Amino acid sequence: MEKAKSNKKKYGLLKDIAKNKFSYIIALPAMIYVFIFSYCSYPYMLVAFQKFRYNKSNILDIIFNGKWVGFKNFEFFFKSKYAFSVTFNTIYLNLLFIITGTIAAVLIALGLNELRCKWF
Repeated sequence: MEKAKSNKKKYGLLKDIAKNKFSYIIALPAMIYVFIFSYCSYPYMLVAFQKFRYNKSNILDIIFNGKWVGFKNFEFFFKSKYAFSVTFNTIYLNLLFIITGTIAAVLIALGLNELRCKWF
């Protein structure tokens, strides 16, 4: 039995971008946001496990040539007198932003839904 041939043309990446350029333009801000706040922050997460000295001039030297101390920085933080208040304030503010952001998004969506313009 012969396999059915697909009528779909296979495009390369550049041809796909040229064909759907407006879709990629719309997605570009989201891709930049993810790159900046996800991938660019990974090297700085290493600093939490290193002995951090800011007097070095090169940030790459601080990140990649620092002395590893493991969880000693976390032990220092959680043994300090400010650990509870800093942790509580962080969780409180995050919950506050989640709640107010959700309420604002729902109110904006309801407001836009009530518009009776043909162009919108």
